[in-house]
Amino acid sequence: MRSHGFYRRLGWVPTGEIDPAGDEVLAYRFG
Repeated sequence: MRSHGFYRRLGWVPTGEIDPAGDEVLAYRFG
């Protein structure tokens, strides 16, 4: 299940990297 939209609403953003599974690597943006 992909929940990138859910994480983005919480403030997580893609780093531009792709993990071995082919998914965007997300990083939490503080502040």
